Amino acid sequence: MPEQPHSGGFADQLGTVISTISSPPTWWLLLITGLLAVFIRFAGRWFWQANVLTTIVHEAAHALVSLLCGGGVRQIMITSPDSGVCMYRWMVTRGEAMVRSFAGYAMPALAGLGCAALLSNGYASWVLFAGALVMLAVLLVVRDGVSLLVVLIVGALFATVLWWGPLWLHLGLASLVMWLLLIGEIPGVWDLVRDRFSSEVAFETDDAWSLYCNTGLPAPVWFAAWYGVIGWCCWEAFWLLWPVA
Repeated sequence: MPEQPHSGGFADQLGTVISTISSPPTWWLLLITGLLAVFIRFAGRWFWQANVLTTIVHEAAHALVSLLCGGGVRQIMITSPDSGVCMYRWMVTRGEAMVRSFAGYAMPALAGLGCAALLSNGYASWVLFAGALVMLAVLLVVRDGVSLLVVLIVGALFATVLWWGPLWLHLGLASLVMWLLLIGEIPGVWDLVRDRFSSEVAFETDDAWSLYCNTGLPAPVWFAAWYGVIGWCCWEAFWLLWPVA
């Protein structure tokens, strides 16, 4: 467990916790957490709710791009572990709307790649710290009770393990988070593909439809682009961690 000084303020203790260097994850830890992430995302009936992390990052990406483009954010809602809504305050240009729509399905894998970079350098605690900060930022723009509770639970998990958890638990949770983010949107994009062949689903409100409206490029182009980003992130994460695993 990271040694925490008994003297000094909260900032000093936090600095000590997050600056503790861990060893990079071993190959067997990556294998176990990777298999667990696959089970959670593709087969776990009870553990499927853990995918809410990917959903929060997805909606946070929309919100971040909107803020950077001057569109503002009205509200983020987490409606289920697999779906959410980001409401904006102002209209933006067509190009900005395109980036905002594309960011949702791309950001979780990019965040997972960032986690891999931190893990490869021994900064597992930084993964948890970054996760807690993201949840804190999202809390500022949630308005409904369900979303508030979900984000609080995820943020509390990150903060609790970061502050009181032993270093091996930091490493294990950070590795699982990395995998969940890297593969989280693989079935998410596939759901968009499947919706195109379902007469019961109104797909005219999803991100692929928004991109089609703003660019004229059909949805399959964007499906391929998202899978390209996910595949590239997984490939780069593998080579970041393989030499040290």
